[in-house]
Amino acid sequence: MAAIVTVTAGCSTPDSAVAPTGTEGGGGSSQTGSNSGSAISTSSTSSVTQPGMLTGPGVDNSQITLGTLIDPAADRGFLVGLDLWKNSVNAAGGVCGRSITVVNSGQAGVPAELPAAYAQLGTQVLGFVTQTDDVNSAAGRATLAGLLTADQIPALTIGGTSADLTAASPVVIGPTADIIAINAVDDLVRSAILTKDGVLGVVTDGTAASANALEGVRWYAGRAGLTLDVQTASGRDLTALATLPAVLVLAPPSVTASVADGLPRSTVVVTTLDGYDQSLISTSAAAHLEIALPTPAFGSDHPGAVTVEAAFTASGATDPGPLTFAGYASGASWQRLLSEACDNQSLTRAGVRNALATVGPASVESLIGASDPGLPGIGRLPASRSSAVAQADPAAPTGMRSLTGLIVADGIEEYVPSR
Repeated sequence: MAAIVTVTAGCSTPDSAVAPTGTEGGGGSSQTGSNSGSAISTSSTSSVTQPGMLTGPGVDNSQITLGTLIDPAADRGFLVGLDLWKNSVNAAGGVCGRSITVVNSGQAGVPAELPAAYAQLGTQVLGFVTQTDDVNSAAGRATLAGLLTADQIPALTIGGTSADLTAASPVVIGPTADIIAINAVDDLVRSAILTKDGVLGVVTDGTAASANALEGVRWYAGRAGLTLDVQTASGRDLTALATLPAVLVLAPPSVTASVADGLPRSTVVVTTLDGYDQSLISTSAAAHLEIALPTPAFGSDHPGAVTVEAAFTASGATDPGPLTFAGYASGASWQRLLSEACDNQSLTRAGVRNALATVGPASVESLIGASDPGLPGIGRLPASRSSAVAQADPAAPTGMRSLTGLIVADGIEEYVPSR
């Protein structure tokens, strides 16, 4: 799938198709969520808007409505990218003859608090895009996943941990924390910053995302012959770390800034997007600080990034964030699912769930690589095994500049996260 897809309006429906009747999910049977943890009733009478097409909540003759559940702390340009996708696909004719409408949490009278926003939007939308802050909202993320799974409402999210692959919804369509960390360390080896028998420092705060990233790094280190010097964020020894060629920081931005400031420029510091806040980074720290990302950074020569950045510029927008590409990728992934559901004549939640299993991998030129949303549900495997690395640059529009396009570590296809 190219990053911007021109979609032919409408989908073919045989003239002889018999219009189905019944409730959402088809087959004339009721489709309701589990009582366990359910915040809303998902039972809804279906309507038929064209011969043979079954529709459900959030779908009518002219539009498909999706909702967002976005933690404000985790937005960082995400909604800008999602809105860019929506406008691009609508300008190209929509999906299945319908325009896309997106209703956002915290806007237009919708509560900003995710459980309350979910309860209000759950009966109005076909599905959701979610984005939560791994550092500050781990409990909220788990609660939200429990509600979506119980109510059987499809949702997509870019990031998460390998533990999140067990949730039926939201489906993690991007690389998980362990995949991002593996690729980042492999890039250090490929760049000859680390030798295959060298020592890598790791500073971790022990959160779920950090633990998952460390799990992936341990796997890679075993293959590459690396030795890990693992330290806690609160007990880190900068004197010892200063002797190492590279240090991976899996901790909040304040820790990353302190480590980067305290280590010599000869030590490359790498963190994740959750560990990076450009406002905390000095010019000297930025010179040897890299950020591991789920998508390419602005300025990348990756084909998908080039196409979307051009569309961003053409739109007149001027304020991208580090997650703008992630927002666009979330919308593009929904587009693939909607097109698949349209071809199967079921624009319903059940139809989308079926599409997750059958749509197959995206093009390697997409912003999250050859992401296959069926893999988490089928084998609890990451949907994508590619990610990118950027150089910290507080003066750049997104606080960073591209170092790599999407990269895939040597042998990463053999990695199986713990279950």
